[in-house]
Amino acid sequence: MNIIEVYTKDPCPHCVRAKMLLAREGLPFVEVDAVENRDALIERVTAATGRPPTQVPQIFIAGQHIGGADQLAAHLKANLGSVRAAIVPEENG
Repeated sequence: MNIIEVYTKDPCPHCVRAKMLLAREGLPFVEVDAVENRDALIERVTAATGRPPTQVPQIFIAGQHIGGADQLAAHLKANLGSVRAAIVPEENG
């Protein structure tokens, strides 16, 4: 299943911004606690980038590492249609 995962922690204004960007576009996402899931986060980001994460949020769309809030904003600006098609199921009338 294609999902958006947002690794976050509190307090984190960049995490709030990322979640607001996704909500504004109507894109469903799963929020993952970065503290409780630290090992998985380190493993996933290191596998994608070759280095461990240094900040949150860390965002994955359909398994692809996007990065943080700034990278998410740029990715959505350039690829919103394809993200929406991959994530939001079509309504069957």
